[in-house]
Amino acid sequence: MKILTGILTAILFVCPLLAQDPARLDPRHVQILLENDRVRVLRLSLPPREKIPPADFLPSVFFFFTSARLNREEIPARALRFLRPSRRPMENLGDATIEIVAVEFKNKAPQKSPAFPGDRDPAILDRTHFKLDLQNDWCRVLDFHVGPSEAVPMHLHADRIVIALTDANYRLMRPKYGTTLVDARAGEITWRPAELAAIESTSSHSIEQILIEPRPFSLGPFAPKEPPKAPPRRR
Repeated sequence: MKILTGILTAILFVCPLLAQDPARLDPRHVQILLENDRVRVLRLSLPPREKIPPADFLPSVFFFFTSARLNREEIPARALRFLRPSRRPMENLGDATIEIVAVEFKNKAPQKSPAFPGDRDPAILDRTHFKLDLQNDWCRVLDFHVGPSEAVPMHLHADRIVIALTDANYRLMRPKYGTTLVDARAGEITWRPAELAAIESTSSHSIEQILIEPRPFSLGPFAPKEPPKAPPRRR
């Protein structure tokens, strides 16, 4: 019994040393904005000359709302960085507060995604409004940009995080739910389930959003019933 007690005590003592959750380690600088079974979204706010101690981040996309001089690297505002799982400190070497949104992916190992129907994939269907910023085995990141009073044709989105870079007013038209009037504010961060939709801007300015889709893609009821066949190999 004494041996068992000693083992349990050792486990309870060692586990915190092995995993340093940034939100628990430094809640003054790191806040949890939302969390579900696929992602956790953190807001990092780091005043000048302050540090976040070494913490264990899951594979993550970092979106920089502000420019940053972070750990001696100069990073422009609205930059994206993908970080593999690692323990790292963060130090603001600049003269202004750094604001970052970190989207952590809970699948620690890369996974293959089901095929995205090409005739509904916004990155293929509408490259005018959707720009592919980043893609790897953990995620895909799209930059969505639509001008005043512009319309976006029907397209399919996987489950995703939406980061609003501007205020936005638009009509969201979905076959199952009809038309919804959306009023979003710059800086809002939301989780959206898979949906088939068209958009019509009612804003007097351009709308900009960052869409972060975890992999494997989750298309919900819109997933193909049969996986697409691979093209025949050339001999």
